[in-house]
Amino acid sequence: MKKKIIIFKDNKHSDSIKINPNNRSETIRTLKTLKQHSIEVYDITHNPHMPHDEKIVVKDHINQTGNNPLIGIQRQFSEPFIDISNTYNVDDGVTTVCLGPHYNKHKNQYAHPSTYLCYISILAKAIGIKKINATLINKIDSKSYQL
Repeated sequence: MKKKIIIFKDNKHSDSIKINPNNRSETIRTLKTLKQHSIEVYDITHNPHMPHDEKIVVKDHINQTGNNPLIGIQRQFSEPFIDISNTYNVDDGVTTVCLGPHYNKHKNQYAHPSTYLCYISILAKAIGIKKINATLINKIDSKSYQL
């Protein structure tokens, strides 16, 4: 069974699990309960050349947040180095640039920016979730990002 994880405020996805990526310990606890499931992580993007609310499949990410969510907690996982290559279970999609706290300031510099999608995906992979999919939802009318 696929579980939906949503990072941003959105009342349309009432069947999804809301995660605050700024609370790493709570995020890890939540993801551990999903270890036997496949997950789909939803984050926002900003691309004025695509329709508002367009869903965009992610095949890879570049972490430009300035942080790695695994630093300092590697002992919690079975392996000291987590290989995050091939994190997402798709062949076709976009590469998103995860900006984290820099999203509002730098979102216009990238075709498919995201907020904290990479944090959730990296932690999910480290926990041992085997099937991770990710989708960006284009929010071109949003003035600023809110958790």
